Amino acid sequence: LVDSGADPIKMANFWAKVEKPPVGLTDWIKALRYNSMLSGPRTFEINFAGSAIETPWRFARDVVASMWKGRPEEIGPEAAGIWAGAQKGANAFMEVMRYGITKEQAAAADLPRSIAPRLSNPAAKTVANVLEVPGRIMQATDEFLMATSQAMQLGREAALQASRENLRGTQWSQRVGELMADPSPQMLDKAYKVAERMAFHGEMGGMGQRLEALTRGEGAGGLLGHFLIPFLRTPYHLAVRGIERTPVGLAGTAIDVARGVYAPGKELPKGVAPLGE
Repeated sequence: LVDSGADPIKMANFWAKVEKPPVGLTDWIKALRYNSMLSGPRTFEINFAGSAIETPWRFARDVVASMWKGRPEEIGPEAAGIWAGAQKGANAFMEVMRYGITKEQAAAADLPRSIAPRLSNPAAKTVANVLEVPGRIMQATDEFLMATSQAMQLGREAALQASRENLRGTQWSQRVGELMADPSPQMLDKAYKVAERMAFHGEMGGMGQRLEALTRGEGAGGLLGHFLIPFLRTPYHLAVRGIERTPVGLAGTAIDVARGVYAPGKELPKGVAPLGE
């Protein structure tokens, strides 16, 4: 593949075929049902509204935090990150619509999960590409939000780090520029995890993982799981986010603090958001 000049997308499509068995009747039924359920105008309306609201909500929260600390200069790098991320997100949106995956994801060894990349027959592939349009629109919207949110948080992290170093004026601006041009692995990791939470993605807790295993099974078991739970990850995170913003969530966080879940240097369990969130 390398010798023939294959790009990351072709590599990902090849490994998608290796990872799973040939596309069968079960795959077609799941794809038809999944994309049919996503094709209604109300679904697009809700997805667009949710994505459009999340970024300005977080930005407004960060503006209040910076003003409260007396560091309004922290707002600028974050706003610049939103603009840069939106441009990157637009490219990611188009790549997902065309390939079902972004080139960046393919280069990082991620694989497309739809059936079209696993097909070789041109006619079947064309049918699958048309069938998967609703699902790709949803995925592409998420990728746009992820790119915007990640760049936004990188700008925020750079500004916060420069502030922690007690820099001001020109020195502060130079340091922010350095950090944004060459962010540390810790900054990149934190920005990615924040972006995942903003897009209602990321790791799930034990219950979510068990449910996901049920829906991803092959054959009749996987088909049954798909019919019982056609959508899992986003509704799961929405439910968790809703619980966290109620007295129940406050009590749960208090219990986690008492148990030492948030102890310094301790890795958080899967599905648990940082205390600052």
